[in-house]
Amino acid sequence: MDDVNMDDSVSRFWDKFTEKSRSYGISPENTQAYIMHANQFILQADGKRLVAHNAADIDTWLTDKGRNPELNDACFCEIALSLKILFVEVVGSEWALNFNWQKWLDTRDLPVSHATIARDNNLPGQDSGASTAALEIQTQFPDLFKRLITEIRVRQYSIRTEQAYEKWLVRFLRFVKVASAEQLTLTHISQFLSFLVVEREVAASTQNQALNAIVFFYRYVLERTIDDSIVFVRSKKPKKLPVVLSRKEVSQLIKAIKNPLHVIILKKSVDRVIVL
Repeated sequence: MDDVNMDDSVSRFWDKFTEKSRSYGISPENTQAYIMHANQFILQADGKRLVAHNAADIDTWLTDKGRNPELNDACFCEIALSLKILFVEVVGSEWALNFNWQKWLDTRDLPVSHATIARDNNLPGQDSGASTAALEIQTQFPDLFKRLITEIRVRQYSIRTEQAYEKWLVRFLRFVKVASAEQLTLTHISQFLSFLVVEREVAASTQNQALNAIVFFYRYVLERTIDDSIVFVRSKKPKKLPVVLSRKEVSQLIKAIKNPLHVIILKKSVDRVIVL
């Protein structure tokens, strides 16, 4: 009986979370991601009651999350917003009403010390993990990399964007093999992007990231005009066949799950699919 009451209490708790998330413009199909983020915070607290948490706990958690280089900005914002819904709307903590949530949600308008854009002040090429080839390129074009980093930081882009753009510039310059920046042309962009698809067989998302990095470099570092005249071979997104489970397989899957919260989330997802 206690287990039944606990399951019912957990279900009501997340039903309230789901209801409150609607006022933040979160669609039903995306709610599960926010529930997962909030639940992850709850689980890491190791039994600490939600009402016992304070602003320092949120700052510590988000700072730690923000320094993960594999976490993109959109996902980071989901984590921050999930905690806002949890403590402002569901728990109703008084401190949460006055907490500066916006500083964590505005990933494009943050101080340099913010966790999502904080970085060491080392110059490009001083990274001990950089390859020899990368160091050679950075040594050959030190001013270009310094200006690239400056332009990125002036716009307060995330550390993940900075790292990605710097790596793409290294790859691009290694490919074109020019002696000076003055020799770079729009044709080089076309050739490099086509090379990524034809020779490296990269995914569309990877090619798009390379395109964004190089266009940024041309516009803000070289101060060149970039138009729509760049022609290159585009990567095609692979078609994926949907994986469909039978009702029996879904039932077996649900029975195999031990965590009550995960069972509730999966059941809600299955019910929504059946309705659709």
